[in-house]
Amino acid sequence: MDRVILEKEIRKAFRGVVLGKGMSLGQARVRDRSGEGFPDEDLAKLIPDNEVKDDWTKIDPDQLDNDLCTGYLDAEGFRYYIPALMLSVLDRYIPIDFRVVSTFSELDADSDHRKLQYAMLNDAQSRAIAHFLQAAPHLLPLKLGDSERASLALQNYWGRYL
Repeated sequence: MDRVILEKEIRKAFRGVVLGKGMSLGQARVRDRSGEGFPDEDLAKLIPDNEVKDDWTKIDPDQLDNDLCTGYLDAEGFRYYIPALMLSVLDRYIPIDFRVVSTFSELDADSDHRKLQYAMLNDAQSRAIAHFLQAAPHLLPLKLGDSERASLALQNYWGRYL
């Protein structure tokens, strides 16, 4: 699949998706730090006020590079952030970057938690993810681990949407 077509498909499939009551990346970072002994009220202060929650296309790509805690996202948070993450991988594939690792990890349906996240996606969104995983090895110089993870994700879950 051509990169331009893939990007258009992702943008169209996720057009209008907002975070709603879902967990933001800032909240996920706070949850990740909750084991450090901070009181809850202090943790709440760590959530950035400037987080974009109503238009994933306006998320600053630099925010996606900082300590991603995507494993803590709920289904709404996953649906909101995954298009921005996939497009960021297409724009800047850096194999050891946590943003890239997190994106491929979140698309690997190896747990019931992740499968619950996927249940909120509609068919067009699931198809866009499947096409991303199918096209990534052809569009990007994927390292072996990322290539294997994309292939397994297609085999274990996303392939049904191709």
